[in-house]
Amino acid sequence: STNVAETSVTLPNVRYVIDCGKEKRRRYKASSGVSAFAIDRISKASADQRAGRAGRLGPGHAYRLYSSAAYENHFTQFAPIPMLHTPMDPVLLLLAFLGVPRLDVFPWPTPPSSESIAAAIRRLCAIGAIEEDGKTAEGSVASARGAVAVRCTKLGYRLAALPVAPRYARMLLSAVTASSQEAGDIIGHACAIVAALSVGNLTAWESVQDIDDTGQGPENELLRAQREARRRLDEAQRKEAPKWTQLRDDAEGTLWLMGGYAWAVRGGEEAAEDFCRKNKINARQMAEAHSLMQQLAELMRRRLSLESMELPLLPRPPTPQQARLIRESIVEGLFDRVAVACPELGNHAYVCGDLGRERPVFIHNSSNTFR
Repeated sequence: STNVAETSVTLPNVRYVIDCGKEKRRRYKASSGVSAFAIDRISKASADQRAGRAGRLGPGHAYRLYSSAAYENHFTQFAPIPMLHTPMDPVLLLLAFLGVPRLDVFPWPTPPSSESIAAAIRRLCAIGAIEEDGKTAEGSVASARGAVAVRCTKLGYRLAALPVAPRYARMLLSAVTASSQEAGDIIGHACAIVAALSVGNLTAWESVQDIDDTGQGPENELLRAQREARRRLDEAQRKEAPKWTQLRDDAEGTLWLMGGYAWAVRGGEEAAEDFCRKNKINARQMAEAHSLMQQLAELMRRRLSLESMELPLLPRPPTPQQARLIRESIVEGLFDRVAVACPELGNHAYVCGDLGRERPVFIHNSSNTFR
């Protein structure tokens, strides 16, 4: 049994359920703004729900691969609500949009951590969605000790109207501004990139990481064998590498994926599946990103009266001028994530201003920049 089967519709003729007592749950780290899936114990409510799947229409049995002591002592009564493991930026922006001045003391039914709220407020201030009102909750001028109230800016009202994360909405609005000021329409390209970033995990391809031989002393037979195995594996991967892995950076690679899939969809479902299989793409995530891209394009066309934008959206390779504007728009939404190379902290190490030197970051081996 899994957490997917646990919440699905009733399946007939299920007589036996094997419950491992585990589930894959999304964990969000407020300090770094990164979320990842981790395997954790289920709750007592989930265990009871899984057991109830057996014998709905007749006699059944549930086999639990854990002891009753583990169930009583280590399982929580209920699973934590999903909002505690997601970024708070969209929720706090909505509260500011509704006129709530003190986001840090809002009476939540189940309050998130203060660290998560503080980090979200910093990010919203950084992109210009909210600003300090200059007054405390009592209406007096803010002091060094008093908590400062915030208010939604004009940009924040526009960001809240878009159904994506605030930083991604900032990318879209920046693309609109760039398209109106310079000769190069990039709104469609921005919709494609924002859709891909919002869904995530579009590809199932990773490069072989290089072995760092520095500081390992004299070479022995094991190191030589490891190096030779890595070299052969890298050569094999290069022969079957998809075209998008050979582009300059992830922005161009993402546009190639979204545009290629959009054109493949015109040929039917079989052509789209063949495109995903040949280019090592997760078909379900790509279909979701394609749908979101079309919805964003339709929304932008309707609200901005962009009659020249053709739907359904079919992104084409950008010109050099368009590529520059696209990168500038991406930076507008992610400038607090800009990192600087710092070789003294390690091989391929970078320092991000939001995290500091004590927490260096590294380029993922699935990135075109890594390759």
